Amino acid sequence: MRHIFALVTLLAIVQATFAQIFADGDYRIWNGKVTVPQTHRFFTAKPNKGEGSVEFRPRQESKSQVWRLRNKKNGQITLESKAAPGKYLGLRRSGANPGAYLGVVPTPVKFVITKIPAGQFTSNQLAYPKKVKGKTLIVSVDDKDDKKPYYVNLEVKGTEGIIGGWKFARV
Repeated sequence: MRHIFALVTLLAIVQATFAQIFADGDYRIWNGKVTVPQTHRFFTAKPNKGEGSVEFRPRQESKSQVWRLRNKKNGQITLESKAAPGKYLGLRRSGANPGAYLGVVPTPVKFVITKIPAGQFTSNQLAYPKKVKGKTLIVSVDDKDDKKPYYVNLEVKGTEGIIGGWKFARV
């Protein structure tokens, strides 16, 4: 009887670990605190025939800032651009490396989404699903050189000064 209780408890823990954080649907992805003021910046698709870019821009009323979230297995999600159906947030030719820019590409990446609890300041982290040279890469923004536009990229988790927490606002 104890074994059955232990097994049921373990299954509940595993299920909670991989539970969906967000329902499938359309979202704007931004960095900020509790509200969504006009000063925040959002993931913005800049598609082209090949591998478009993903910029980090002020809010616009356009499909370029709307992403269709789809839940996959084991806490993984894909993000499809509403501005370019059939193209996803994913890797460009440079591949999965620290500092590599992400693009709007035909091959989706199944990012691992993790909630970062902090009360009203709770955010979410998007991680590349495989370790690269033993390091976890997370979705961030290249804003170090104060150049504009800023581009969404991959950075090593734990690197000081990087943006790694994201909010998802349902559209």
